[in-house]
Amino acid sequence: MLSTMPLTNSVVTILLELKEVLHQLSAEEYAEKRESLLGSSIGMHVRHTLEFFSCLTSALETVTLNYDQRKRNPVLELDLAAVNETIDELSARLISEDKTLLLKAFYPKGPVVIFTSYFRELMYGIEHAIHHFAMIRVALQEVPNLQIPAGFGFAFSTLAYLESK
Repeated sequence: MLSTMPLTNSVVTILLELKEVLHQLSAEEYAEKRESLLGSSIGMHVRHTLEFFSCLTSALETVTLNYDQRKRNPVLELDLAAVNETIDELSARLISEDKTLLLKAFYPKGPVVIFTSYFRELMYGIEHAIHHFAMIRVALQEVPNLQIPAGFGFAFSTLAYLESK
């Protein structure tokens, strides 16, 4: 029997954890371009992450998923209120049944089109988000008096491994 509840719960959990972390930042800290992020900002990583999830939820309606052609919203790099609103919207929209999707991507030797599923891409989105959260965590360590959740930026499998030791 397929078990998908942990998947949908996990995506909401990581988005709420992101919201908790961002709540501690000023607008300046959020938007500041940092050397530790190779000239990008925490806001740029958050925007990128949320846009992947937004792209995925849009694909539920269109059946076609193309991360390369996602809508980029620079407001999400600067406006924490817009980020919070987007996280709330995504948390509701990401809870869905599985569905076959057509994934399109551009590669140097030409375009690729393959079948995938919503749940498979949701798993990818979670891992992709955690990867960016790990980079954000590096920048967060430069901000004084910030409380970073212990597992923020760590893959679930890494956390499970560390707990087993």
